[in-house]
Amino acid sequence: MKSGKRLENQVVLIVGGGQIPGETIGNGRATALTFSREGAKIAVADIDIDLAQETVELVHKQGGKAFAIQGDISKEADCARFVSETMKYYGQLNILQNNVGIGPGASGPSTITAEAWRHMLDVNLTGMFLIIKYVLPIMQKQRSGVITNISSTISIAANTSVRDSSDDQTAGEGQIAYQVSKTGVNSLTESFAIRQARY
Repeated sequence: MKSGKRLENQVVLIVGGGQIPGETIGNGRATALTFSREGAKIAVADIDIDLAQETVELVHKQGGKAFAIQGDISKEADCARFVSETMKYYGQLNILQNNVGIGPGASGPSTITAEAWRHMLDVNLTGMFLIIKYVLPIMQKQRSGVITNISSTISIAANTSVRDSSDDQTAGEGQIAYQVSKTGVNSLTESFAIRQARY
């Protein structure tokens, strides 16, 4: 069945729209390509401008519209700029996809530093809060909009790596910081959804 243009004339800001080279296309890039096929105009924000530009070029190849923005979601000024540049380029913003995140690794209390803990929370959770902070006034004014925050199944079901029968007391700590950050994303999403539903 031929796909319709369900997002015709909608502007989508995808934060984390590049993709680190690997086997998969990545959520952000896949979203950009899918939404573009549905008629949306795309703003691709990523800390790596080259990866963001690769996504833009893929969108262009399939006949879509897109541009790239470089910035760090853990920095409030960059979050504000993601939004302002999208508005300047397209004149509107209808959908925000918060896809950026750093992977789990070994993030138990005996293996992760305090600095790394803070960085994971800054990128995976605080960054989402900051970008939403600057998108909300636009969506409130137009009384419409969609915000999607990408979480993880680990936020509701502990990964098996958190359990281990080893005598090593640091073994089995798994991905605690990552799990905490993604559980926070769920709570953040629910809190914003409840309080913004009237719009």
